[in-house]
Amino acid sequence: PASTFKLISMSAALDLARATPHTRYYCGGKINEGGRRFKCWKPQGHGTLDFRQALANSCDVFFYELVRKSGLTVTDLYQYATMFGLGEKTGLDLPEEVAGQVPNAPWKQQSYNEQWWTGDSLNMVIGQGWTEVTPLQMARVCAAVANGGYLLRPHLARCIEWPEHFGFAGPTVLTRVVDRTLSVKPETLQTVREGMRLAVLHGTGGALRDFPITVAGKTGSAEHLSNR
Repeated sequence: PASTFKLISMSAALDLARATPHTRYYCGGKINEGGRRFKCWKPQGHGTLDFRQALANSCDVFFYELVRKSGLTVTDLYQYATMFGLGEKTGLDLPEEVAGQVPNAPWKQQSYNEQWWTGDSLNMVIGQGWTEVTPLQMARVCAAVANGGYLLRPHLARCIEWPEHFGFAGPTVLTRVVDRTLSVKPETLQTVREGMRLAVLHGTGGALRDFPITVAGKTGSAEHLSNR
């Protein structure tokens, strides 16, 4: 998912009181952890940012520091990723749909016979590493943030013929199916939405700044393997 996963990381950090909307961290372009260097996408760094600014500018170091200094854990990330529907099929009416993968410490122990390191959490918090998603899953995550916490089931339709044309009463074609209501605080979702709006106004989503309607969003540079 790359940096689109930061919607989930931010929700977990705020909801579980690992940080507040006013938490500020300094980004100098990189950090060192466990003998490794973890870089931000912006080599010169972003300076000091709060939560909304960090999401708007997609600052990797800010999210690293949520793990190192605010105590955001792999258990937290796994809990919120699965609550937002990752690691499960969306219910779309296509048999080829896949569930993806959300890693955690037991998964790594079973898969690699290794413990979970802080560096693994640093990768996961910015959407890198072993997390695997489909674009539709992330669209559902974004919709849940936008609509106030309702995880909706998508439906594939070839075309829609207006029911009134066939003499049916009412304009309803498809009814909304809510798979579950997320237990995320309304104020958390509001803060995430504000960060997404800032991404369009002043951050990495500036390509949509002049869109004819008011939009918010989150950018992400996903990993690609040539054999998949």
